[in-house]
Formats: sequence, structure tokens, C-alpha cells
Amino acid sequence: ITFRPGISEDDLAVLTAFTASPYVMVSPYPGQDAPLIATAWGRQARIDAPEDFVMSEFVRRFQAGSQAPDGAAGCADGVTATTS
Repeated sequence: ITFRPGISEDDLAVLTAFTASPYVMVSPYPGQDAPLIATAWGRQARIDAPEDFVMSEFVRRFQAGSQAPDGAAGCADGVTATTS
């Protein structure tokens, strides 16, 4: 899940909750054409708010479900901080 920088702390908390799954990452992406974009296995959903039903359904459907290719890896060892 990518988001335009500058979202509220509450919205960021909602997005971060999706990372309870080892198959979900959340990161800022300056200049993207939608407030939030969920991407998985060649599919994308452009979403206005993290509480949108589309966001939770997208994550539920694609977080290592039947749509994931064989050998799909999780994000459990991903980076939790960035540097400039």
C-alpha cells in the first residue's frame, strides 16, 4: 500500500494496522495520482481513504491468498525506517 505523504496520523494508523499481516507493506510515495494505492500481483486499487471497504477487501483477497504466485514471500523482514 502506498500513500501520498501528508496524510493524517489517524489515517496512517489505519494503514499501519494492515501490516499485521507479514504480506503487507505500507510506504509513502510522493506524487502518486491517488491518495492511496493498493498493489498486488499485477492488480491495483486507487482508494480515497484507508477506511474504505475497497482497501480492506483488497488486502483480504490478495495477502497471500489464492492470487499469490507460487513461492510468494512475505514482508516480515522489510525495512521499517528510511533515510534520506
